[in-house]
Amino acid sequence: MKMSILMGVAQMNLGIVLSYFDARYHGNALDIRYQFIPQMIFLNSLFGYLALLILIKWCTGSQADLYHVMIYMFLDPAGDLGENQLFWGQKELQILLLLLALIAVPWMLFPKPFILKKLHKEVMIWKMF
Repeated sequence: MKMSILMGVAQMNLGIVLSYFDARYHGNALDIRYQFIPQMIFLNSLFGYLALLILIKWCTGSQADLYHVMIYMFLDPAGDLGENQLFWGQKELQILLLLLALIAVPWMLFPKPFILKKLHKEVMIWKMF
């Protein structure tokens, strides 16, 4: 199951990277700024971090419960990790990654529609003349 998570995260990263090259090919800076960047931040701050934890657990042979690590990352970010701590500074890193993921969601959802609406209105004004 852990290997399928690693492969899934790699495949999702590949898909997002390919969307970057597609946006660059078509000269669409909006897609790069408001889709590619926040999608990479969101994906890797949650699932990329899980993949990193899986690799660390494999390399160290730790008995940490990764399900609890990910659940309590959301429920109690400042809480004590106890036996689930895999490396020094893990709690601070989890708080940072959680904040990045929370910033990436509105960045991904809100600006682009408003910018496209504004551009559409400008085009419609020019068509009137």
